[in-house]
Amino acid sequence: MNQEVFEYKKRFLTMTLLFSYAYLHIHLTAFFAETTLKKCLEFNTPLPFAQRLLMPMLAHGLHIVCKLPIFYSFFLCEWLFTVLLYLSLKRLLRTEFDKKHAELLTWLFFLLLPLVYVVNYRASNQYGFMAALYYPWDTPTLFFMATGFLWCIQQKWSALIVWIALATLNRESSILLCFIIPLLHWPDKTRIVKPFCYALGAYGLTRLIILWWLNKAFGHIVELHAYQSFVPLFVVNLDWLFNKQNIFFYLFCFAGLPWAWFVFYDYIPYRYRLLRFLLLIYFISLLFVGLYHETRIYGELIILLYLPVAVAIKNWLQNTPITICESPTFAHYSERYIVIFLLILSMMSGFALSLLTMNG
Repeated sequence: MNQEVFEYKKRFLTMTLLFSYAYLHIHLTAFFAETTLKKCLEFNTPLPFAQRLLMPMLAHGLHIVCKLPIFYSFFLCEWLFTVLLYLSLKRLLRTEFDKKHAELLTWLFFLLLPLVYVVNYRASNQYGFMAALYYPWDTPTLFFMATGFLWCIQQKWSALIVWIALATLNRESSILLCFIIPLLHWPDKTRIVKPFCYALGAYGLTRLIILWWLNKAFGHIVELHAYQSFVPLFVVNLDWLFNKQNIFFYLFCFAGLPWAWFVFYDYIPYRYRLLRFLLLIYFISLLFVGLYHETRIYGELIILLYLPVAVAIKNWLQNTPITICESPTFAHYSERYIVIFLLILSMMSGFALSLLTMNG
């Protein structure tokens, strides 16, 4: 086959895939009543949504300058950040893979992404929606996480610190980018104290500016109760997980990545293994401040899981030798399985607490 023709076919595949995902994400989802595109464009959404300023600002600019209708302003932003996500994720994968494998894995990522952002896991119907919900800042969040992850690996601290401030304008979950600094570079922990502190400072300063700007906005900075009720979110989440037996959907909610992490754990490079503690803390935090049935809230986790899992599967396929402890001790088993133990313990404790709350 003519190599030039093949390159054009690959580009066609890439652009079709990216456009299709952007189209699926905005067309096959529903809009929350408090965050319609019109309200986002007019900066008329309640807290905590009002804190996510970046996408409404960009769409507002396109709407004013280019005279685009509101929907197309947001769709153009969605497609633009989808392309940027593709480019940044491919660069991230190039840190561990050659060009061909990185490109293939990036295509695979976009084929898996609708499992997280588009597919309706029956949950939405239980709460009065006919589809998964769309929020303009979801795809940009993936882009900011992928690029921040890349620059953290490459130790581009100055760029990363500025990036964290910009990412915080998009969504407050950018604090994860601060904490991956010590976790990825733990052996050199004395050298990363300064960039870690600067990153936290950039995040904190940006948050203060946002909250000062929104001092008259209505709503709560952190929402702990279900919409228009006094029921704690953790009660709603645990009821959805266990009583409605939706826990079995979780294999697909995360595109199977946590399960792959568990199975191929011994093949994951040591530099990535500490990330599991951050992922666990974030996941449990979402129990109290997010809605588990909105699978889009796991986007940050998907980005941080994808590279280590991909590397682990590569090592497994290449029969890379793994280090086996000949005389395993309690400490050895604790280090390996503490995340699973803590996850089960937190779920059981939360479930017991939710039963007490409902009975009380």
